[in-house]
Amino acid sequence: MSLNIVTPENILELVNFNIEKDNNWVYDSKNKDMYSYQAEGSAGLWNRLEHYGLAILADEVGMGKTYQALAVVAKQFKEKPDSKILIISPRYEVLRQWKNEEYNEFKTKHLKNKDLLPSEDRIISLKNFKNGFDLKDNVQIVFAKTTSFEIDAEDYNYKSYIKKCKNSNFDLVIVDEAHKYRKFSLKYHINHRNTNAHNIFKNLKTKIILMTATPLHSTKRDILNIVNVFKPNVFDTQNIEKTPKSIMKELMIRRLRVLSDNHNKYHYRSEKDLPVNVSSKEKDYKDELFFAMLQREMIISKTAKIDYSKSKNMLDLLEGTTFDENFNKENENELQEEHKRVKKLFNKVVKQFRSAYNNQNPSNQKYNKVLNEIEKDGEKALVFVRRRASAVELTRKYIDTFDNNAWKNILKIEQKIPNISNRTEFDRLLGLNKEDKNVDKFLEKIIQIDVDNEFSKIYKNYLNSTQQFKSIQNIMANHFLEIYSSMEHFNINFEKFKKIIEEEKRNDLNNDVGKYLPKSRVLSFFKRNPGEISTSASSFVRKFDKGKKYEDFFTVWLPKEIGYENQENKYKIIKSAVLYASIGVVELFSCDIKTLNYESFCNKVGKNLSKFTFVKEIKLFIDNFEKYEKYIIFNRNSGDEIKDKMKIDKIDTYDEKIFHNAQPAYAYLSNTKNEKVIARFNSPFFPSLLCGTSTLQEGLNLHLQCNKVYHFGSAHTMGDDEQRTGRVDRIHGKMHRELKYNSNSKLYINYPYLINTFDEENLKNMLYSKRVTEKQIDMCKVEANISDMKKVIGNNQNEKSIKDLIVKDNINNILDLKEPFGWKIEL
Repeated sequence: MSLNIVTPENILELVNFNIEKDNNWVYDSKNKDMYSYQAEGSAGLWNRLEHYGLAILADEVGMGKTYQALAVVAKQFKEKPDSKILIISPRYEVLRQWKNEEYNEFKTKHLKNKDLLPSEDRIISLKNFKNGFDLKDNVQIVFAKTTSFEIDAEDYNYKSYIKKCKNSNFDLVIVDEAHKYRKFSLKYHINHRNTNAHNIFKNLKTKIILMTATPLHSTKRDILNIVNVFKPNVFDTQNIEKTPKSIMKELMIRRLRVLSDNHNKYHYRSEKDLPVNVSSKEKDYKDELFFAMLQREMIISKTAKIDYSKSKNMLDLLEGTTFDENFNKENENELQEEHKRVKKLFNKVVKQFRSAYNNQNPSNQKYNKVLNEIEKDGEKALVFVRRRASAVELTRKYIDTFDNNAWKNILKIEQKIPNISNRTEFDRLLGLNKEDKNVDKFLEKIIQIDVDNEFSKIYKNYLNSTQQFKSIQNIMANHFLEIYSSMEHFNINFEKFKKIIEEEKRNDLNNDVGKYLPKSRVLSFFKRNPGEISTSASSFVRKFDKGKKYEDFFTVWLPKEIGYENQENKYKIIKSAVLYASIGVVELFSCDIKTLNYESFCNKVGKNLSKFTFVKEIKLFIDNFEKYEKYIIFNRNSGDEIKDKMKIDKIDTYDEKIFHNAQPAYAYLSNTKNEKVIARFNSPFFPSLLCGTSTLQEGLNLHLQCNKVYHFGSAHTMGDDEQRTGRVDRIHGKMHRELKYNSNSKLYINYPYLINTFDEENLKNMLYSKRVTEKQIDMCKVEANISDMKKVIGNNQNEKSIKDLIVKDNINNILDLKEPFGWKIEL
């Protein structure tokens, strides 16, 4: 019997991988592109499953592994219509993406016979496996999570759980992000998840696909451990010794991702090292002293049981610290006991430092370095951190910068006005006496200055209501804004006043800062929360919903001006994006406060149209709308199940609220996960900066508008590093689009690190390990148009600097020209 019983052409009879318009694509084995690789990968998986019962799909991140696996599922149902399929994903977000997005998009757009795959009523999602896999008669596909295997063997019913699972007769099991199972031993118990999965699957005849872009995630044995979890006897009848090398040769399919014109990562990835001095000033060693004190305390302290002589155990403290006592208490109750002790020691050293240096805090220049680079690029950026606090602080600093720039955009502030250092000075310049320092008197002054001011109505409403201090601050700031913009003789520095108001607000929140994510104070002025009084800015936003004239702005006037007249079904979401998730609302408001009516407003906007940021964002949004569509489909982002009545093949309703409450930057953490934030980041609108821990590392697509990654806290392993970069290095993303127009376009990967610390040592070791691993698993066929062949791995590379280890703009390619991991099984 031939080992290669299915060819790419057989797969293409069922599936169309290329659905781009005006493309007469056909499979060509000699001139391969991404779609050719996907067809070959699906055929290769099937052939390995038929011969070994196990196949490993290890293509690079972003190469369409999900669709290749789904093509095998389609082939399985073609051969056996009553098949039972189990798909295991690492966590809920990835499960949802498989079930609610990828599966439905594959079925409706790529599958030639839509009836080949089961309908929604034959698909279920499981929270845990305690009742087995719940294979009722009508169920054909089960979606589950890796975390569901985490059942303690001490549980009274443990054996019955395992037995129920083993009795499920699946024809095919797909394990996504299979490197999650790499920590396993046949001799020793390491964790419940991997041991339980092993006990369920080890003797089953079920065909299994293991999917991971990083089969050698941290060590050479990773791939062997993963196979031992699911099918330890895979080679028993083949007379093949089970080693990492034989597994890669016989079971694995691995190809480099190919974007436009056969460009792979060695063409367009550009890594950059960002060395940061610990001290903020030259020959000022206070900050270095602080870190030395901290390391000494950690090593000698009897309360800390962790061995802090090892570099990896100091990284969290070196990554980036805010040195704010209130802030460092964030989520303390969620930390493990050992981490609590570490935090206590950390705060002890901070207090010693403050005592020695007149109550100054130590500084960490890493924040400023990264934020300056991001601001200089002026494009969306994805930042990975190790500490939750670092994500929040980066977000806070970014939003503060945004707010400062936004205020200047609104008022064109010039620094020619007397400084205001405190509230007393503010009151004096405003004309209030000492006994009049309250909001009521402030509002009365406004009305006295301009009797016809529209805020007289607001003042009356205020006197008849009880508002929180937050509302009062908004009233004060917005009234001042109105006065300043309309009265040249009112000689007050609004920038200083605004900072005072913001500082009061921040001090108020610092009492319980862990419950709050940073928010833009500027954008808050454009919102009217329940129970709050309207402001000039929030009234401006509502003009577009009330009153015929302003309603026409996004539906009639603007479409004609910038050319999206035939996009009527999208105007609501465009309006929502501009008003709630863009600097556009500031740009438009800046025009409105200088005009008298709708006509003059439109004229003012028209004169500046080419300068406005939101116009460019709208054009990008329209040009690439098909790529965004699945993220903004109405109700798609708010639940585990797709509504039965929803027509997937003809969608004309979108969730315009998806952009509400957007912020310029967002900290995406375990307790702040929000699917709408992912949709926003994949659009041209806010957030522009997305910061996250490992929560962002796997299974999420963040590539549609971003091609810049910052490893603020470098990964511990080369697998984690590659998974992070793979969030934006994907087909159909920004990098893919740019390469079509400019073959010299780059995907920028930035590595900031603190010089002469464990931070530098960790990054160096990781990069060295990554370069070695790339040599082992990237032995793909180099495309014919690449002539410059250079070695990635040299001798004694571990002695080289970080600058020597990073891959720069030059083309560096792997050594072996063979393609050992293609679709065919070699005899």
